[in-house]
Amino acid sequence: MPCTVNDDASAQIAAPIGNGAQFGSPVKGNKAGGKYSKKKDKFQWRLILHLLHRFLVFAAAWRCILVSFASVSASVGLLRNYVVPPHDGGTLYFPMVMGYAGSGSLRESPLVAVALGNSTQPRNDTIYLSATGFTSESCVLSGAQVIISSNEFLRSVFTEIVEGTSYHLQQLSDVELIAPIVDCTYVNTGDSGAAGARLVFLVRQKANHDLVSMLIVSMSNQQYSIPAQAETGPAAVGTLQIFSDMRETGLKTNFIVSIGYPMEPFAFRAYEYVNQSVDGQWNLRNIPASTSELPKLLVTSLREGLYLKAPSEQANVNNMIWYLPSIPIEAIAVWHFIATPSLRDTWAWVHGVHIFIGVRVLMSLLILCLAVYQNLRARKLWVGDAFVSLSSSQIVNAVAVLISWYMNEFWGLHEFCFNTSYTSLGLPPRTTYEDIMRADFLTIFLGACGIIGSLFRERIDPLLAMICFEIGYGYRMKILMKIPKLLLAVQISGYFIFIQNARPRIEGQENISPMLVQGEHPIDTKNIPLIIACLVPIFLTLAIVIAYAIFRKIYRYFYPERLHVQRNTTGTARSENEDAFLSQKRVLTLFEVATGAELENRFGLVCDYETCIFIKGMKFASADGIYSNGFVIANKKYLVSADDIWTILAMKIISRRFANVYVYEVNGRTVQPTARLVYPHTLTLTDLVNLNVNVLS
Repeated sequence: MPCTVNDDASAQIAAPIGNGAQFGSPVKGNKAGGKYSKKKDKFQWRLILHLLHRFLVFAAAWRCILVSFASVSASVGLLRNYVVPPHDGGTLYFPMVMGYAGSGSLRESPLVAVALGNSTQPRNDTIYLSATGFTSESCVLSGAQVIISSNEFLRSVFTEIVEGTSYHLQQLSDVELIAPIVDCTYVNTGDSGAAGARLVFLVRQKANHDLVSMLIVSMSNQQYSIPAQAETGPAAVGTLQIFSDMRETGLKTNFIVSIGYPMEPFAFRAYEYVNQSVDGQWNLRNIPASTSELPKLLVTSLREGLYLKAPSEQANVNNMIWYLPSIPIEAIAVWHFIATPSLRDTWAWVHGVHIFIGVRVLMSLLILCLAVYQNLRARKLWVGDAFVSLSSSQIVNAVAVLISWYMNEFWGLHEFCFNTSYTSLGLPPRTTYEDIMRADFLTIFLGACGIIGSLFRERIDPLLAMICFEIGYGYRMKILMKIPKLLLAVQISGYFIFIQNARPRIEGQENISPMLVQGEHPIDTKNIPLIIACLVPIFLTLAIVIAYAIFRKIYRYFYPERLHVQRNTTGTARSENEDAFLSQKRVLTLFEVATGAELENRFGLVCDYETCIFIKGMKFASADGIYSNGFVIANKKYLVSADDIWTILAMKIISRRFANVYVYEVNGRTVQPTARLVYPHTLTLTDLVNLNVNVLS
């Protein structure tokens, strides 16, 4: 902003409440009338807009504090392994079986009456149900489901379940298989996979052939562990429900487990449900088939996710189990999963850098509030740049965040990108501590704005920077969807990441089972294309910041800064001696000489401010310029760096000088060019409380 020439030596540094004022160095109003009155009204509107802008910048700085502290809180949660609430893990639907099961007795259902010709005689084939009807020929087109849904495999599973668990599940030894039932609507969709299956068997009582029941087997190949034996590995875990009428209530669920499957042949045993762990896994206890077997507690869940190095160090895993149905409709029609996120990051402490960023900004705002309060006591309204502390450290902050990423092996960044890729594919989003990445991205974004301002030698409005970031971060998915090439890159990466949850077969496994095991998998930390594609939408709004800097350059080229003269009676006009003032403007003030802060050369992420003011031909550093360069005046006696206020307070508390802090003595509006070393007794508490700003020579 241009300097202001003021012929009235009584000009104040802040707007007296109720009167007009220039941005950094307002003056008292006098008579109003005619042309001067119109100019004064315009002047007051400019002041109102200026103050409104400064209040919004204050709110933006407070937003930065909240984001930083939220990041610290999330980091603590990661380190302490806070339990994340479970969420919906998705639902698989089986509409054809539901339709054919009817609403009453299964003996009278369309499945028996129509598909089986009203006969309950055991068959040698499988019934495949589809929207066009039913058939005994497989409707599966391709993939592992061709074998999994085959008549031979389904019958072998039924046989193994009965032989392995009938020692406890007596109802299985009392029935015989009529035919397996396959819902083609499900198996031919992308929801079906080789790591799990919903198997439906139509059975009848051996003693009563008209008593037809349906056996529902929900089976998943997943990881298990037996803590007492430090044993872990794959296993087929299943739940069984059996019923003969769709109107039944209170269905009982039985658990079966085949340890080692699909790497080893089926060896089902009956298990009993103990409880559910806090991290969303089933605790099951085996029911011994003989006295030689000992009861063992088994912990299992369908683990889906990724990790770096080891699941216990840095991992983002969903422990998935399914709801246990209580009525036949739930058992037949849906397979509803619930996912409990298990987040681990033993290096989350590196995100603690945000506590220093947040505290520093908070301390700066407290100093600003003291200065504003002192002005209000004098019936003057002034609000300084709330981004002063960030302006002087935004690049350092950004570098600190990048270093924390490096120390953490970019785990948080990869988590964020994988979540983006899942969302772009329409998959359930991964649970992450979003507050951490929001704070990281905000810090880097503000650092980039500071670099842009320095390169263009311009002042980047902090409010504009915050708005641009919130737009880029908040609408990143919508922006990504509008850029086809980026979207394709993200989706391809996301697809390959997702399919890695199904572990590849080991040699010879295909001879044992067509099924796979699902579990967490290590990540590739060199997926640079995915990272770039995910970050572009967030940082794309930096183009607005660059355009803003260029616009300021162009504007000043065509409309150079003009020096204004303020008079009490004639308003603002062109100075007759403007050339002389412009020449004097290039002369540094004592404030600039003493502190080394050149008011004209303050660039980067900083609010625009009035650099200087001329009173009776003498150049003074403006109040806004002094504060925007990080200085305040303590009790009208000392010019102090705002960053040193808290250090001085600490020295007074412990009565010991532990750091070299310098201040400059102030005499009226003159600052002494020689710095003075601060001791615990140099400044009183009254001096530290009475912080303000004023014009200085």
